[in-house]
Amino acid sequence: MYRGFFQKKNQINQIQYDEESQALFIDKSPSSQNLELKKNLVMSRCNQFASVLSVACIYLYLQIFEICPYQTDAECSQLFLKAKLTRLIIMSIISNICQIIINMLAARDKISIFWSRLVNAFVVFQQIFNGHVFSTQNYQLIFQVFHTIFLLITFVIVKSILVFFRLCERWGYIKIIITFLITVLVLKVFITQTLKKSCTNWNNGLFETEIIQDDQYCYIVEPEYCVFDYLDGYFDATKLFDCTLHGCDSNLNIQTWMKVLKLSDQPKYLIFPDITKLSQQIRMMTYSEFQYQFLKHTMPSNNSNQAMQSEVYLDLSNLVYNINIKYNQTLVEKKKLLQKAEKSPKNIISIWVDAVSRARFMKKLKQSVKWFEQNHNEKYKAFQSLRYLGVDDHTTPVYFAYMFGEVFRSSTNYSTHEKWSMTGGYEPPKEEPLINIQQQLSNSGYIIGRAGQQCGTSAAELDPSLIGVLNEPYADHEFIVPSCDPNFRNPESPYGFFKGPYSIIRKCLYNKEVNNYVFDYAKQFLNTYSDEKKYLELYILDGHEGTGDAIGYLDDPLFDFLQWLTVNNILEDSVIMLQSDHGLHMQGQYYVMGLEQFFIEISLPGFFAIMDKSLFREEQHQINYQENQQKLLTVFEVHYFVKYLLDGSESENSIISSSIKDKRNCSDTPKPIEQLLKIVERLSKPCNNEIIIQDE
Repeated sequence: MYRGFFQKKNQINQIQYDEESQALFIDKSPSSQNLELKKNLVMSRCNQFASVLSVACIYLYLQIFEICPYQTDAECSQLFLKAKLTRLIIMSIISNICQIIINMLAARDKISIFWSRLVNAFVVFQQIFNGHVFSTQNYQLIFQVFHTIFLLITFVIVKSILVFFRLCERWGYIKIIITFLITVLVLKVFITQTLKKSCTNWNNGLFETEIIQDDQYCYIVEPEYCVFDYLDGYFDATKLFDCTLHGCDSNLNIQTWMKVLKLSDQPKYLIFPDITKLSQQIRMMTYSEFQYQFLKHTMPSNNSNQAMQSEVYLDLSNLVYNINIKYNQTLVEKKKLLQKAEKSPKNIISIWVDAVSRARFMKKLKQSVKWFEQNHNEKYKAFQSLRYLGVDDHTTPVYFAYMFGEVFRSSTNYSTHEKWSMTGGYEPPKEEPLINIQQQLSNSGYIIGRAGQQCGTSAAELDPSLIGVLNEPYADHEFIVPSCDPNFRNPESPYGFFKGPYSIIRKCLYNKEVNNYVFDYAKQFLNTYSDEKKYLELYILDGHEGTGDAIGYLDDPLFDFLQWLTVNNILEDSVIMLQSDHGLHMQGQYYVMGLEQFFIEISLPGFFAIMDKSLFREEQHQINYQENQQKLLTVFEVHYFVKYLLDGSESENSIISSSIKDKRNCSDTPKPIEQLLKIVERLSKPCNNEIIIQDE
């Protein structure tokens, strides 16, 4: 046994000796020296190549971040970002490729690790310390995200290729290729069949109805594959962090206020300005400028009586917003003098939920839309538009049409505005300023209340240059305080991924969803003026984000608010509208992929309503109201519907019109012209009237 052991040990020592001798022989060989010189020469040239790639990578990465010269996000997205999108993406891809090549060469010891560390450190520094900013000043966040995603995808592809070749060396190319092809085929069949099934309920509506696709009505293109439904819930970031379940850092939030307001001592209260009394110049500012002015007018106080005199104040010690809407007797008396004898609703409530298609309403806000069906009876008549066509893919033109009944052109050229009439087409421009629907309601004796999740006085981002062209947004009571809170909307980085109005997780402030503040204010407004005629407009931004899943968390609070309306008998003599401006448009990956469902749903927002039957001025109007649910409608008809409710005018231009043709299509509606993105158009084939998606 010992002899065997020593024999084995001697063999091992002999092998080690032979290897050392061979190594010594190789080291002293002239040919080995030549090989070493060649290796060093190749390494030197590779390092030179890596230096060039590093400079190119950094230069192209920096070139991505151009500053938008326009004032509003709407203009920047349409006139700046989309015009440069292709070039910026190409530069981003090239920059990515350079970074990937450098990392691969460093991993294979072809170049110095210095170049890999340099490029990676630069990119990390830019993404972490140089601002995740998405605003009118800088759109770099889009490309930072794209850059990261591209790197991850490329890494997976390269790694898969390397694994593939290793497996081929071990098991043989033919076996691996056959296995790979069979796997791909099985996955393709499985995914295709599953995706097709995901569209089963896409065209369903309330009351067990669906979009009727026959020769009677214009044809709506249905998506062949419903990726939104197939991937529903997979991108729900709130599952990873639910801000309603985690305590906020009170000290950090207080310090944020101290820093923004430049305070040395902490006050007990923060008293916020009455938004309705701000100057017209401020009320028509862009969101970022408005927030600056709002914070500038915020007043610290240690006097509780002074704080309680304001409509909204923040108890800074406890981080609790206090809302105290006071009944304004003078305002009520003034409004009553303006009221006419005609029958008009006691309450008109318009709830805007940004960026939600009709199909997403049915899928993600099931309780809320079902509420309209549940309250439909002999007294109250519910309405759904199964063919509600968006007039653009972003908010400003749509909300502009709702406010003014006019076709939006551009914020720099309103002089060419035209009024849309269903019976007469476009009418010539008028000389006087446009009057918004809130002002018209106010002039008819309605008390106007508004609450929203955007830090501004309008869902359509305006600017002071429009003074004299447009009437400013009007309200008697207005609530946007939490939306301007710097702990929610960071003035330096307002549109972050996890904080602010476009957050992909629940939009929270002080352990409470921001939409809850909006609904709390709405309830108090309705209670304060319970016996008066009033118009209430709510603007919700929970759907305005990139995953498509965060909107689902709105269903409970929205349904609770609607139920509160029922319990408090506010449906009596009232009209409630739930509507959107367009479908989800922040899922850039689907836009780049040209996904059919993305373009279809962005063109078909949701619209639901319920009204007291007694408000129909003619029996035929109620009949039209029911029949028009299958016909193609737009926000223009909603604008005129509000006018009809107000004084009985514009009935033939509204959703109760008898003039809307069954086969009405895009050519019969107000179309976006010139600067506006043209989303949909009529198919040229004479045999049908398809609504198709135009590739951009």
